[in-house]
Amino acid sequence: MIENTVLSYSKQIDCPVAVIYQEVIEETLQFFKYYDNHITQLQEQMTIKKPFFTKTTKERVWGKTTIIEMKENHSLKLSSSYAGGNILHCFLFETVNGKTKIEYQEANSFTDKSKQVNFFIVSLLYRFVFKYKAAKRLKYIATKVA
Repeated sequence: MIENTVLSYSKQIDCPVAVIYQEVIEETLQFFKYYDNHITQLQEQMTIKKPFFTKTTKERVWGKTTIIEMKENHSLKLSSSYAGGNILHCFLFETVNGKTKIEYQEANSFTDKSKQVNFFIVSLLYRFVFKYKAAKRLKYIATKVA
């Protein structure tokens, strides 16, 4: 059986962890507010319902995104799930040589074994898209805190 495919991208930013963590929280709050304008503050177990486009078939499906962990200045973990599977999104923060290292990880799993195999094949190409989008996102965060 093919294991979950974990994709990862990291960047070091010359800014305190607390500032970068807060910016990621603010960006995530805006994302949650887009789908539910009643949300004013993030907390663990908070869930929104939203449409997703699958990576393997490019179809639009409905699912939910839940905050599963918020550890101040350490991590933010979200789970996006739909009938066909689950995506774990993690932002990890640490101080390295006086700079903040922010790492974004994405782990995909599927309920159907054939879709898991299909994603394994698709992920060979998706890695480039993932790295491009993750680099763009982390660069955006870096410019916001600069």
